[in-house]
Amino acid sequence: MKNSGQEESDFSFPSRKHRIRKYKDFKAFFENTGVINTGVINTSVLNTSVLNTGVLNTSFGWVRFRENNLGYLRIAVSVSKKVSKKSTLRNRLRRICSELLRLKKNELKGYDVWVFIKTPVENIKDELNKAISKIHST
Repeated sequence: MKNSGQEESDFSFPSRKHRIRKYKDFKAFFENTGVINTGVINTSVLNTSVLNTGVLNTSFGWVRFRENNLGYLRIAVSVSKKVSKKSTLRNRLRRICSELLRLKKNELKGYDVWVFIKTPVENIKDELNKAISKIHST
């Protein structure tokens, strides 16, 4: 059993506390966002709220993010069946996205990030890294 004050291992991510699971948490991504075009990637950013919320449209789908005031990163990764009918390929994409977010978890502390993949893409790592750098800069 872990002590509550004990430092968490880098390999424990994504544990249950790092996952977005509740309907109200997913619904919060859609509240009060406005769209800002920044060239290649369209960015939606909330200007009127205390919480930083936004959407990054990418070639593979979109990445939604918002501040969570928890002090740690929480993630959700969704992959459409349009990407592949084979669950093994969809699960591989989920694992790749989770691993990239695990490696960036110190940069994204205090954010909820939802990655939705709806079209097949050759190099998801580069695309997701670009989107993550945009989140970190907002």
